[in-house]
Amino acid sequence: MSFERADFRAYQDRRKKERVQERQAELRQVAQAAPAMTVLTGHSEWDTFLAVLEAMKQQAEKALLMVQANLAQSFELEPTQLVSRKVQAMMIQERIAVIEEIIAKPAELLEAGKKAQEMVDAAERE
Repeated sequence: MSFERADFRAYQDRRKKERVQERQAELRQVAQAAPAMTVLTGHSEWDTFLAVLEAMKQQAEKALLMVQANLAQSFELEPTQLVSRKVQAMMIQERIAVIEEIIAKPAELLEAGKKAQEMVDAAERE
């Protein structure tokens, strides 16, 4: 059994439509989240929340610098202290990453919502 190019393209188009239809509910939910993020980020309370997050991030960055400075003098540390400081540094780095992710999430949801709406609109036109 052989496929012609046109048959293959038709198959690809059909699979694409099926995948979009399967994801319609998910895409609609993502698209509906975008206006909520616009409302959220438009409030002064959001700016206050961001200021708190920025302060937390700066505090964590200072703590990380202190731990890293302590690690730089690792020749004075016992092996258990060295491991403890390394774990502490990793935990602080993760805290910073989580704060950055929280700060970025509304913008990511806005962008994802726009893309999802475009996909839903394109699927409905077909």
